[in-house]
Amino acid sequence: MPGMDDRPEPPDIGALARFSGEAWVPDHPYFDDAEGHIDQLWEQTIWPVIKDCDLSHVVDLAAGHGRNTRKLLEVAGEIVVLDIQPGNVEYCRQRFAEHENIDFAVNNGFDMYAVPDRWATLIYCFDAMVHFDSDVVRSYLADARRVLKLGGRGFFHHSNYTAGTMNWLANPSSRNFMSKELFAHYAFKEGFQVVHQQVCGWGGIDDLDCITLVELPV
Repeated sequence: MPGMDDRPEPPDIGALARFSGEAWVPDHPYFDDAEGHIDQLWEQTIWPVIKDCDLSHVVDLAAGHGRNTRKLLEVAGEIVVLDIQPGNVEYCRQRFAEHENIDFAVNNGFDMYAVPDRWATLIYCFDAMVHFDSDVVRSYLADARRVLKLGGRGFFHHSNYTAGTMNWLANPSSRNFMSKELFAHYAFKEGFQVVHQQVCGWGGIDDLDCITLVELPV
């Protein structure tokens, strides 16, 4: 019978975050391709969910090259852009250099330490969390409780895929393990109320993803 010292080590949250983020280097071709789709996605999928949110202080989490930032600038007050890749943060810094209402920071891929407590009215993450390990998702939800003002909301586009392997890169559209129900469970355990959930397709696969809007109760 194995002894206590034979137990496997728990997963390293930093390593899991890097495994999700290391692929999205600044010269990844996906960024240019995705830029062409954001306007339609914003109009049809994103804006109907966030239009009633307080957009005065927004965290754009895992911003990549800033295609979501570009849309947020049309409606938000102040924005903090976060990404695990320093090159992507620098890309955004140069892209939006003329805007005075944006700050930029490199994060560790599993929390938002650069954002002050109770600063944000909305945490926004679209087309990024779909790749995150479930432990990383839970870690972000835990830190969202610190970052959001009371009554603030989190808009999260995450995976609804529960098959495949631990190698998210080998799964359809590079989705990691997550479900609508598991995300809602995590959100509840971190003190959030689920305001809205909708399952949606991606890459021609029905129900592959889910959009969840949560609120930190007053």
